[in-house]
Amino acid sequence: MKNNFILVFLLCNFCWSQNFDEGTGLSKLNVGDTIPEFKFTNLEGHLINSTEYSGKYIYINFFATWCEPCIREMKLIEKDIWEIHKSNSNFIILSFGREDTDDDIKKFINQRKFTFPIFPDKDRTIYNLFAVSFIPRNYIINPEGIIIYSEGGFYKEEFEKMKEKLNLLLSK
Repeated sequence: MKNNFILVFLLCNFCWSQNFDEGTGLSKLNVGDTIPEFKFTNLEGHLINSTEYSGKYIYINFFATWCEPCIREMKLIEKDIWEIHKSNSNFIILSFGREDTDDDIKKFINQRKFTFPIFPDKDRTIYNLFAVSFIPRNYIINPEGIIIYSEGGFYKEEFEKMKEKLNLLLSK
């Protein structure tokens, strides 16, 4: 029992980071940077190019299926962001499971009942374009492809700020 507690404690500390300022080296892309073009496969096997979302606000989330802070945040993403803005044609969520396979993601979605778009990033291909370490990690991209918000770790207060920023942007 004690060993299980220690393991859970270490895993949570590993993925639950503090909010980091730009320039720490933990994020490869920061506010003001243009996101790179990237491709990924959805759960139906279709190849998607990130340029398909040009002209939209994009909320990019990186997580892992085993990361408890990630899961707590994703519940809020579902309830406080996706449920409110999913019908907005100028908005999309792209959530990537870092090191997760198609099967991992399908199982995770079925267990957690998430309805927003979630994709595997088995080899960290997409994550490595954005960051060096720490999950959860979030970015808001404007319609011109510029990062306007970046944050690592999950803190309820920071999530609320991010949510308000999205609400303001998407109400225009």
